[in-house]
Amino acid sequence: MRIKLYPVVFLVLVISLLSAGCVQIPGTSPTSATPSASVSPTISETSQAVTPVETSRTPLSYKVFIDEYYGFRKVIETSYKKEVEYQNLTLTIYAGDVVEWVNDNDYKMTLVSDQGLWTPGDIRAILMNRGFNYTFTNPGTYTFRIKEETKIKPQTIIVKP
Repeated sequence: MRIKLYPVVFLVLVISLLSAGCVQIPGTSPTSATPSASVSPTISETSQAVTPVETSRTPLSYKVFIDEYYGFRKVIETSYKKEVEYQNLTLTIYAGDVVEWVNDNDYKMTLVSDQGLWTPGDIRAILMNRGFNYTFTNPGTYTFRIKEETKIKPQTIIVKP
């Protein structure tokens, strides 16, 4: 019977040790943890005023080739040497751009501005294989004719600011 007594004694000993940690010592009070106020940072949104940056545009140059058969037949942007979209004889450019009209004919042709960009005394006769250029500074819509070719439709240039 002795053999059965050892496990019972061992079990009582373990239970008493475990329960000893749960007992309060007389004369002491349990300490409770008081919550401390935590400080959280205040996040405020500051809006920054966006200042638009004005991008300076480099003026472009265009060549308009004219002849007696097609009139104002083709436009090339000379900086990149590429042909420009040119429908219904209308070219859209920006203020500061330069247009050069080049005569592809065997005789001189006279370029007329319907808005009077140059005076009648200042005739813009363009000799064979030569050109005349004009810098457009004011936005607007301008039309041009070839004086010698009355059946050819006029060219329109729209200048944006």
